[in-house]
Amino acid sequence: CADCGISLEELEPRLFSFNSPFGACPHCTGLGTIMKIDPSFIVPDPSLSLEEGAIRASGWNTQAGDSISKMYFNGLAQHYKFDLNTSFRDLPKKIQNILLYGSGNEKITFEVDRTYHKGTFTQAFEGVISSLERRYRETSSEGVKQEIEQTMAQNPCEHCKGTRYK
Repeated sequence: CADCGISLEELEPRLFSFNSPFGACPHCTGLGTIMKIDPSFIVPDPSLSLEEGAIRASGWNTQAGDSISKMYFNGLAQHYKFDLNTSFRDLPKKIQNILLYGSGNEKITFEVDRTYHKGTFTQAFEGVISSLERRYRETSSEGVKQEIEQTMAQNPCEHCKGTRYK
């Protein structure tokens, strides 16, 4: 088009088929849906506190002893001034969002107090859901994938809005 500069390749039937790589949405590969982690599977009982195990996800289930999740939650509680004994639903939405999706670029100091290592480090918090999504993408273990898939639900593709077309 001389006016807007958009050009289209020659029209062919395969461009109008979600069964063809040429016509399918590249994000959902023509399925129309994408598996995404559902927050309601991560926090099945929001009446529980973090201390009581409100978050139910691989690697984030325990608050016992010197667990990594306890270290992260303690650091977040100290930085953002909230109580780990407050029920998840009563935490401010901002705190819930940080717990699930991370602190963005904001760096937090975490204190490591494990039997074999003590010290502190400062970094942004990745977030429980963001961590699970990264682990799902990066792992080659079918067992890990299956475990994380238990926290996922089908959602319409954000790019094609479920139409399945490019």
